[in-house]
Amino acid sequence: MLRSILAQYEYAFRVLQYCEQGISFDKHLHIPEVNTITGEVLCHREDEGHLFKRMGNTLREGRVDDNRMEYFVEAVKDPSTGLTYPALTGVRKQPVQDVERLFGEGVIKFMEAKQYMPEAIYLRVVRNWRRAVDERGLGESTRQQFLQEFKDFICADLMPWYTHSKDFSLLEVNRPLDKVRGFTRETLIGVTADIETRMWRHTFNKANGIPPEHPRASTTDDVECFFSVLRDCVGKDFTLKQVYYGWRKITLEFKKRMDPSLPFYYYTTAHQRFYEGDLPGFDQPAEKIKSVRIPQRELLVPGVSRRATLPVRGSLSIRATFHNRPVNLPPLPNASVSSLVSAEHSYAHE
Repeated sequence: MLRSILAQYEYAFRVLQYCEQGISFDKHLHIPEVNTITGEVLCHREDEGHLFKRMGNTLREGRVDDNRMEYFVEAVKDPSTGLTYPALTGVRKQPVQDVERLFGEGVIKFMEAKQYMPEAIYLRVVRNWRRAVDERGLGESTRQQFLQEFKDFICADLMPWYTHSKDFSLLEVNRPLDKVRGFTRETLIGVTADIETRMWRHTFNKANGIPPEHPRASTTDDVECFFSVLRDCVGKDFTLKQVYYGWRKITLEFKKRMDPSLPFYYYTTAHQRFYEGDLPGFDQPAEKIKSVRIPQRELLVPGVSRRATLPVRGSLSIRATFHNRPVNLPPLPNASVSSLVSAEHSYAHE
């Protein structure tokens, strides 16, 4: 008990010391680092697609308080929600589309119509955060509003007195961080850093007359870039022997994309990942808005004709089969909750 009390006072004292240095940890959960030599501000962020998939796994595992999986089983039986059986159970590990279906607008409206408000609020807040970091045509004010709502949503669970006092020097340091809104410690740190750095960048750019930051900046994983180089060099289906045989060419092509000091540095306008010029305005509505396609084969509703003969997703290539295993036919609509969620969960068999 005494150690916990001393830890609380030590934390408050450290926050006061930082505030005296001009680092306001009493108002922010994360503050970007500053390079001591160049003075450049470093905004460290995790890939938002990975964070989004972790939130989907957290919901599927039932870690979110006040969210009952029985309500999601009801939603998957309603074709108007757009929620599919694989999206609910997490059969495929990689696709973000399944998580988008889980947090889809149809599911939220279903929860609101059924008066399942804890589920509807959670889905709405997470979906709006996803829109703020990935959707075109929102506008900077709307993006900042969605980010602030998600921050308030997290802090309301982290600090029950947050609505009355937003002083983070009063944060309870002895509370574990792996149960805040059901997030793991890594997910909580990643999403708070993402929110704080985006809000800081918006304030900094507005004060210095800099155009708004592109929301997708620095969100592409370099590992995915390496795999794209492999597909370009040796094809979609390759073996380890082919990789060894073409290793010199593969590494050279990868270096062209990553090392701008080379005289033959890769430059193209076909992919935003390697585009060095000004990106198009992200706040302007795009000509073609990305929509989530609902596969008819995966809907847990009766009346889908020729369901067994429809093509199976995830069986096109070796890599796609490894990450997106083929989805079997869903169980009967009157199946129990345990057979719909627990028995078919992807992590239950690993």
